Amino acid sequence: MPSNKSLYDEVLHPFLMAQDTESSQRELTSLLCEHAEPRMRGIIYSRLRSHFGDNEYLPDLDDLYSEAKTNLIEYLTDLKSELTASPCEDFRAYAATIARNVCNDYLRQTYPVRSRLYKKTRDMLHCHPKLGIWKPENESGSDWVCGFNHWRGQGSSPSAAPWLHQFYENPDVITDVLAGGTDIQVMELDDLLSSTFKQIGGPIKVADAVSLVSDIKGVKDRPVASFDGDEIGARHSPPDSRLRIDSVLQMREPLTGAWQAISELPADEFKAYLLYARDSGREPLIKLFVDAEITTESEIANLLGMTMAQFWDLWATRLPMNNESIARELGVKIERVYKLRCNAYKRLKQRLSAMESKKLAPHRKKPHYSPS
Repeated sequence: MPSNKSLYDEVLHPFLMAQDTESSQRELTSLLCEHAEPRMRGIIYSRLRSHFGDNEYLPDLDDLYSEAKTNLIEYLTDLKSELTASPCEDFRAYAATIARNVCNDYLRQTYPVRSRLYKKTRDMLHCHPKLGIWKPENESGSDWVCGFNHWRGQGSSPSAAPWLHQFYENPDVITDVLAGGTDIQVMELDDLLSSTFKQIGGPIKVADAVSLVSDIKGVKDRPVASFDGDEIGARHSPPDSRLRIDSVLQMREPLTGAWQAISELPADEFKAYLLYARDSGREPLIKLFVDAEITTESEIANLLGMTMAQFWDLWATRLPMNNESIARELGVKIERVYKLRCNAYKRLKQRLSAMESKKLAPHRKKPHYSPS
């Protein structure tokens, strides 16, 4: 165990003092299950829910949790080997910080525009003299709400949901009311929210407020950075089994880049990732690539190391798989599946981010230097 035992949370002592591999693994599993997993999963769920609200698709928690869990295990391994100089006085707080950081990184990279709007809205509400943001009183685990300061402490108004429904049914009518004869596109954020609060007559969830502003102002992220159960399927798949030609043309470039990045993953990571990947309708994500003619069934079968008969049976009856099924398919432990998917997720984020940066580079203006 690292020196100076008093610097470490006592819940870490059994793991840090374990002398052999078997007991270390047993104590590590106990540590994660009892003190880390519930808190980390709760934070990730709460963070995503506060960002997107109740009525939007929440990315699968398994990916973000497995990444957070991997980061935590790496830290604990270094801690036990005395490779890190950072002691841990509060293990649950440390695990919570890792979960929040993983979520924040994911949201910044996958939804940068919405994330900036979300932060801008929260910052404005925190410092505005007449508007505010708070957690409702006597409502444990409730979402953040916002409104006029004299409403502080109240929960989301019962009239908020039907009003929002009216907005999404007749956006032009509601927008004209909110604008009050002015151009809503030039309204300042605080004026737009003040007008919204007056119309609703009570507080509204922050996530709903951000979604409202996003729709009115046309603030949207391109669906390019996340392809493991993301919003692409929900926003672009029509009811029929084939994609419309306009949707295909709109998505072809980002989908081509995404498939290239996925297909270049190491073999085990590719299999673990693709066997699990799904869209928001819980359909296998490979359907999106095949329907858009980005790849073919035979190419996917070849990458999975299957015959066409095996692949068709897999697609028709078993996809998408859960982690336990993937472990059985690959002949590995479920912890290995989490590790493979986590590594694949990191590689894809880096690759897609690099692709996006490369694409934007030619459009960046070169600095102009005036002659001295």
